[in-house]
Amino acid sequence: MGQGDVPTAGTAAPGTAYREITKSPKPSSAEITTDNAAPSEYRQLYLNPRGNEVHGPFCTNVVITSKYTVWSFLPKFTVESFAKLANAYFLVVSALQCIPAISNTNGFVVVDDAHARRSFFSPDGMCSIPSSLPVLLFILAVDGTLAIIEDRRRHLADEEANSAKCNVVNRSTGALETILWSALQVGQIVKLDNRGTAPADLLILAVHEVDVDHKAGICYVETKSLDGETNLKLRQAMESTLEVQTEAEVSALHGRVECEQPNKAISRFAGSFFVDQHDGYIANHPISIKNILLRGCQLRNTEWMYGLVLNTGPDTKIMQSSAKPVAKWSSINGQVNRMIQWLLLLLVLLCAGSATAYVFWDNTFNAYACATAVPPTCYLSLETNSAVQRWFVGFGQYFLLMYQIIPVSLYVTISTVMFLQAIFMSWDLDMYFEELDVRMIVRTMGLNEELGQISYVFSDKTGTLTCNVMEFRKCSINGVSYGLGTTEIAALKRKGLPVPEVPVSKKGAKVPYVNFEDPRLHQKLTAIPLNSSTNWTKEAEFFLHLAICHTVIPEQATDKHGDAVLRYSASSPDEQALVSAAKFFGFAFESRGLGVARVRVTNKSLQQDASVSSELWEFKVLDVLEFNSDRKRMSCVVQDPNGAFMLLTKGADNVITPLLANDNDADVVAATLEQLQTFADDGLRTLTIAKKVVPTAYYHQWTKRYKAACASLDQIDKRKNGHPNEIDACMVEMEQDLVLLGATAIEDKLQDNVPRAIS
Repeated sequence: MGQGDVPTAGTAAPGTAYREITKSPKPSSAEITTDNAAPSEYRQLYLNPRGNEVHGPFCTNVVITSKYTVWSFLPKFTVESFAKLANAYFLVVSALQCIPAISNTNGFVVVDDAHARRSFFSPDGMCSIPSSLPVLLFILAVDGTLAIIEDRRRHLADEEANSAKCNVVNRSTGALETILWSALQVGQIVKLDNRGTAPADLLILAVHEVDVDHKAGICYVETKSLDGETNLKLRQAMESTLEVQTEAEVSALHGRVECEQPNKAISRFAGSFFVDQHDGYIANHPISIKNILLRGCQLRNTEWMYGLVLNTGPDTKIMQSSAKPVAKWSSINGQVNRMIQWLLLLLVLLCAGSATAYVFWDNTFNAYACATAVPPTCYLSLETNSAVQRWFVGFGQYFLLMYQIIPVSLYVTISTVMFLQAIFMSWDLDMYFEELDVRMIVRTMGLNEELGQISYVFSDKTGTLTCNVMEFRKCSINGVSYGLGTTEIAALKRKGLPVPEVPVSKKGAKVPYVNFEDPRLHQKLTAIPLNSSTNWTKEAEFFLHLAICHTVIPEQATDKHGDAVLRYSASSPDEQALVSAAKFFGFAFESRGLGVARVRVTNKSLQQDASVSSELWEFKVLDVLEFNSDRKRMSCVVQDPNGAFMLLTKGADNVITPLLANDNDADVVAATLEQLQTFADDGLRTLTIAKKVVPTAYYHQWTKRYKAACASLDQIDKRKNGHPNEIDACMVEMEQDLVLLGATAIEDKLQDNVPRAIS
């Protein structure tokens, strides 16, 4: 089950709900495809299907992020353009100018050879010219050109992605063949090389092993295209298939996957993997996000891997989480629309009043002396149409006379100003970043004015306001605060108190992400009785905890002098700093295997053989209870070299404190919480560290229930939807009666000019 097998409790056909089993008798093909079909809420697919095993249909791997096509551009762009009230207004004006009875833009006479066509809409055979139409067409042409240029970039990106090539294992021949990403289908097996990008969501079957005698199934991936993080993350092949190392061996596999339906949650994945075994049984292992390589992620520091395609195209998580391109609509457009509505209302009132006065004056025409004279001497003739008809004609005439109360150049002026703003923004030296030679780029001119209308800025702190470079500065162990860092000195300076001289410790080599000075802690660690590996002090337990309970990936690299160095890559820079602190104090996390963490101990007092420079201790990491925003803590169940089981937990103080055992020293707990508050007041990031010893019999009973819950899609769905479930219940049950070890304090300094920017 990723960390170990679950004891067999019975048999189950592969279509049934998951139980607490690892192996079940191999069913017949008929049982797989008919009676015990997977529930419709789960996606089912086969690894190298045989006989009448059929999955799908599933969508293709073609990705389309563009907004328009050749055929859809004109209708879509027309709808978007006339959503702007001014454009719709001038379109109406242009249409009204084509009606000769009310038009004031008569241009030429239309005469039929037989007879002149005269009517209410073309009296005297006159044809009107829509004088506002050329300007409107020019505005639409400019907007349409910009829309085409922007969407063309999306088309080029789609074409590049769909025409990329990948290697897949031919199920018939067992050989590799190269196909386009767009031709990739669910159920195919992809071979991805180092630094290759995943063409779809892949279940990791096997990876290249450096040590073929001790296969670990571990690879590293970069998820920058999904979450923006450049730190490498660890991924693990499925335990039941990590032994395969050739295309022929991969082609010989046969199994089935039941997993969640496509969704946009990039940080989680739920499913179960059934694989035929040589003894005729079927191995059942749960699938988590640790076994998945999502589309867009890059394989790193691993020569190759085999992956089963689970989701393609629009079903991949990166496409599920991406929003469709929409028309950008700035606040100034909304304000212009509202102003136009008021101006239009005023125009309608003026036209209605003028048309009413015109009809009233027309009805009194016969009272004038020129109208009663014989013959009439008036230079105007009386209209013979009805009063209603004359009112509407008059309304239209006055409308076209006064329509320019809403200027036709409004949007042209706004677009010109935005274009000039974009030029000046790109020229602004204050927006130029010299280190990367990058200037400001205006991608959407319609949103320029939004920058000047910001009243409040809601920003996260880490990596935005701060450098996102964590340094271990202070800690609290067994109620004693350690660390004489500059943050504490800065607090004294603000109070006007004298600054004490900080003694410089000569203990410990310089380690990145550690800026710690306090000789008292070094003395505590060196004062441990010789060969005390069975009776550790709180200080030793504290740093051993930091060296084991994490998800950091160690990498072998070379420094600027060409010497080999060990570097840590972590999804969280906090963990990177904590593991570096453990190394600084003599507990160096060195490597990771399948369910194993290796720590090199340089403290002579803790070594079994004090005559050697260091000892490599191997701890079995049996279960990892991962951190999430609800739990606010992370735990590991590990087995030490002596065979004892223990739980290591770290998390927020308000979460860990209620989980502490009643027999904790109350004075130590109170002192630690007070020091945590002091650390927080100094702007440090804090974590609480705790542990407990787990009885062997209880652990075996607990892990059976926990792994069975993790393999149940029903329990996974409940947990995903926030309902009570056995997975969380098992975690909470294990994380009880903890012993407090201490707390850590990490500094993340503000970036340059941040105080000035937010003041």
